Amino acid sequence: MLTYGTVFALMKEQKDTGTIVKPKGWFWVRRFLLWRAVKGFLFTLLLCIVLCPLFPFLLPFSFVMMKYIMTDRHPYWKHLWADYKTGLRRWGFIFVVLLVSGIILLILTFIATLPMFILFVANTYAHAGVLMGDPLGMPAYIPALTAATFFFAGFITIYLRIAFFCHLYYMYGSIEAQAAERKLQIN
Repeated sequence: MLTYGTVFALMKEQKDTGTIVKPKGWFWVRRFLLWRAVKGFLFTLLLCIVLCPLFPFLLPFSFVMMKYIMTDRHPYWKHLWADYKTGLRRWGFIFVVLLVSGIILLILTFIATLPMFILFVANTYAHAGVLMGDPLGMPAYIPALTAATFFFAGFITIYLRIAFFCHLYYMYGSIEAQAAERKLQIN
């Protein structure tokens, strides 16, 4: 969550200043923003669990969550219905962004974790053979190789999920920009 908090802090800085700044450190997090991210995820997760059978109506909550995280002094429950209606109006756009991002994330995660699964299956079958009386045919460095592979695969998947949040951020920004343009055209 700390890594995601750092990314959200950079996104907030980009929203406020219009430029992407170099992080001040590896874990440059504003505690306020990290707490808002945790609360936003928990509130959205709670609503998603309660409303699970109504999946198509859950998609606008991705917009609600990003708006809550990126907007200061924006109470979640107070603005929930208005933000949800905005997300519901843009349901098709949100669906396409989440679908395409999900497919890309699924493919890239599969590629990144494939060595991990191969080593896991090889270790499982080797140890199953040992339980049946066969000698262990794996080299002695396999546990270290497995640990390193799991570490690197996990590290890569964290950054792949960060890319997914970047897609959500730009989806939120696009919806907000279109709403601002609509207000300018009306006035």
